[in-house]
Amino acid sequence: MFQQVVRWTFIITIWKKYKGQLLTTIGYLVSLLLVSLVHQDYLEYLTASGEGRANVGLSFGLKWLAYITLTVCFYLIFTGFSNKTQRNTGHKGLGFLAKFRNASKNKNGASTQSAFSGYEQGQDQPTKTSTQSQTGPSAQSDDLDRSRSKGSDPFANIRSKEKLRSEADVMLDLNKKNEG
Repeated sequence: MFQQVVRWTFIITIWKKYKGQLLTTIGYLVSLLLVSLVHQDYLEYLTASGEGRANVGLSFGLKWLAYITLTVCFYLIFTGFSNKTQRNTGHKGLGFLAKFRNASKNKNGASTQSAFSGYEQGQDQPTKTSTQSQTGPSAQSDDLDRSRSKGSDPFANIRSKEKLRSEADVMLDLNKKNEG
């Protein structure tokens, strides 16, 4: 019973999402079949009536011209439906994070970017600023060990962190600090 519900749900979802493409494809295939059947009937008529063979070459030319025309029309219509479907349901990337940045900037008057100001593009560790100072040679050797291990193991930097935090975690912490 539940399997039937899942099956029909899947079929209805696919139909709603790809109805245009499915109908276009079915129409294209039916049109090709119709052209083939008409051509076959014409050839049978020529053989049964015994009329000249001069028109056979023309009939094949018209058949292939119809095939090419139908294929071009199908391609144009199908890509139009496909582009519309992609625009409606396409992947929007991580642009939704900008909403959170703008919302917290508008509410609190301070930007959440300040929490990420020590980070540069593509780096997991913050860059050194004047407010961040190292406390001796052990911190320098840790940075050296991390850079050496990055070459052989791309996840070594992540494994060496005590606590992993995402951008969302940082924004939540900023909101808690600003509210409390």
